[in-house]
Amino acid sequence: MYAPKDTPQSQANTPEEAAKISSDRKKYIVHPITVTNALFIICVTGAQYSYYTYITEIITKYLHFTDSVLSILLFILGIVSIFGNKLGGYYADRGNMQDIPFLYVIMPVSLVLIGLLINLTNPHNFPLAFGIIAFILIAVVCIVNVSYGANVTVLFLDLANDEFPGALDLSSTFNPVFSNLGIAVGSFVSSIAIGTGLFNIGNIVFISAIFGFCSLALVLRLKKLTKEDI
Repeated sequence: MYAPKDTPQSQANTPEEAAKISSDRKKYIVHPITVTNALFIICVTGAQYSYYTYITEIITKYLHFTDSVLSILLFILGIVSIFGNKLGGYYADRGNMQDIPFLYVIMPVSLVLIGLLINLTNPHNFPLAFGIIAFILIAVVCIVNVSYGANVTVLFLDLANDEFPGALDLSSTFNPVFSNLGIAVGSFVSSIAIGTGLFNIGNIVFISAIFGFCSLALVLRLKKLTKEDI
């Protein structure tokens, strides 16, 4: 995917053209699709990094895998994340936000199940099968967590291109900006929850699930907004 080099911003030679670009940007920033899409990105990345910040300890201390297999398990999570990127591209080609909401049903439900497996099982007699199931669910969450990228980028660019051409350059920056914001928010919220003693690392996935359910509500809203906009 490439952003065009001959955007209106690069061709603005008069005060009137510059004013049109400024107006497009202001309208684009407050458009319901832009705002909802940005909040969706923040919640998705918040869901991931509120638990993934502590993934090493979750795998070894709470899923009871040994340190000797930790690098292999982290490698697996990296591989499935690549698959998640491919999956996101597939849905972006098919219809963008119209087809992906079911993924964001899977994510929070998986996070809740992980939390239940960890917290309703005797830590001194934790079955290996439960650890494997929980790890598979973490892998599923990783796939969903990264599958949003192509969809939100296409949505940002399409909205600008179709309705606010003066904001096209600006729109291309939004995904990384709000992704980084979501990473910061997720990590901050989880660190505060653990620091205050309200949660421990073993049940921090419930915080992630809250972000996940917010993601689901927002992607359903995006589906409705984009359908109305067609």
